[in-house]
Amino acid sequence: SSRRAASPNPATNFQALLDNNTFSPPSIAAAAGTNALMVALNTELSVQDRSGVPLFTTTLSNFWGSQIGVNGRVFGSKMAYDPSADRWIFTACANPQSPASSLLLAVSATSDPVGTWFQYSIPIDSTNNLTWGDVGGLGFNDDWIVVTKNLRATGGNTFSRSRIYVFNKAALMQSL
Repeated sequence: SSRRAASPNPATNFQALLDNNTFSPPSIAAAAGTNALMVALNTELSVQDRSGVPLFTTTLSNFWGSQIGVNGRVFGSKMAYDPSADRWIFTACANPQSPASSLLLAVSATSDPVGTWFQYSIPIDSTNNLTWGDVGGLGFNDDWIVVTKNLRATGGNTFSRSRIYVFNKAALMQSL
């Protein structure tokens, strides 16, 4: 028989980012790195040190800036800290229920999540304008960053299919 050890008590705990109740659901995403914690809701992004001291807070619209497009709505964040590259990876969706829907992808230029980011906007369906991108997943290894998105019929919420996007990690981590 195998014995399971009890989970250790946390070394610290603190409140991350409070929901401002302006968007439902809040869709929480978080990642912990060597020296910081990033937390995103459908409204805001916050970076805190590992003791909970706020270092930076902004709206998702401000973070993504010109990458957003027509209606300025960003949602469905996913994020990760890549310890082998000492970088942060952040993805979201923009422009729901619109032919201008896009996958947003950002990789930090350094280990500092408050610093510079390389940001990309990838159209979901620029050929037919029949689908928009909804929440999916995020993963990575030493060579690739993989993002999945659920595609839904433009102008509605009917599920169409899923799509997998595979990016060369080294290429994304270089200046444009």
